[in-house]
Amino acid sequence: MLIRPPPHNNFTMTDLYIGVISGTSLDAIDVACMAIDQHKPDKFELLHTCSYDIPVDIQQTCRDLISHQTASFIDLLELDTRMGLLFAEAINQLLIQAKLTADDIKVVGSHGQTLFHHPHGDYTNTLQIGNPNVIVEQTGITTIADVRRRDMAAHGQGAPLVPVFHNLMTQEKIDCAVVNIGGIANITYQQRSNDALSTIGFDTGTGNGLIDAYCREYLNQPVDVDGVLARSGAIVPALLQSMLADDYFSLPVPKSTGTEYFNLDWLKNFLATANYAHIDVLATLTELTATSIASTIDTKIIKHLFVCGGGAHNIFMMERLQQALPEISVTTTSALGIDPDWVEACTLAYLAYLTLQGRSGNICSVSGATHEVIMGAVYAK
Repeated sequence: MLIRPPPHNNFTMTDLYIGVISGTSLDAIDVACMAIDQHKPDKFELLHTCSYDIPVDIQQTCRDLISHQTASFIDLLELDTRMGLLFAEAINQLLIQAKLTADDIKVVGSHGQTLFHHPHGDYTNTLQIGNPNVIVEQTGITTIADVRRRDMAAHGQGAPLVPVFHNLMTQEKIDCAVVNIGGIANITYQQRSNDALSTIGFDTGTGNGLIDAYCREYLNQPVDVDGVLARSGAIVPALLQSMLADDYFSLPVPKSTGTEYFNLDWLKNFLATANYAHIDVLATLTELTATSIASTIDTKIIKHLFVCGGGAHNIFMMERLQQALPEISVTTTSALGIDPDWVEACTLAYLAYLTLQGRSGNICSVSGATHEVIMGAVYAK
């Protein structure tokens, strides 16, 4: 468990919001406490953060469910409650470390742990676990959860969620883009058309997910720390091109995906015809992420790329991104004042703020929804 102290900014705001999320890496629950100025909602401050470990058995149970997509009702419901308890423990730990009480927090925004995302077909849906009723009961804080399905009910894909906060971070500048490299990578930028700004945001494809899964399966380690293993390998051009030929990369926006698509089974289809060295596969997977992100960026318009998520710590991946985009500056969201580890948790805090204000949290040009909607259900304390 890691607790980070608050920054020392020269302003203080009174209304505090908490965002909590566990990503596709399933290694930890991220909790962020953010203050938002009620009179100037574009002014915010990240005050406190906490990373709370997920027990190994729960990690494996979630991965098995994601991979096999089958479970008994009792197993699924018990896991939903266990994840809810973990989220609550993580929130309470932050409160203790920050010397706050439940009464100091307006609301918690909880994403939950995604087990399945199905944005296509006649009956689209998505499943996140982490029982919000348990979170309210254990923390005493009103909680907003189930933040994707209302957008999907409005014929959107329910993803990506982060562009609304990416816009807040960049204050809608049109010369920069923000890319979140988690298990899946997504990008946000502004586009001007007929003197009007519109937000473009979508999942570019796999991020760290395939790299981490390959490390667990073949190298008995959770991640390629700093991209050291990938750096020692050689990119395999034929393998890279065959993966980039996947239909997803040429789909028009809006589009979203997940580890139910980009997973080891997907990868093994490309590895079946040759016996590649593990380090070469990792080098090629890192290049796949960098190339699929870079190919979406118009460098005539975008001059700055800000990276957040776990990929921001992969030194080799950051170098490959810069190599693919020599005309622009590639750095992390620290340059915008937000540590790259906490952007997603801050997004959930901000979405909770919007919902509590009765304001929409989706962006139709991103998700494909037919209209703006208020995101999430409110579980009152």
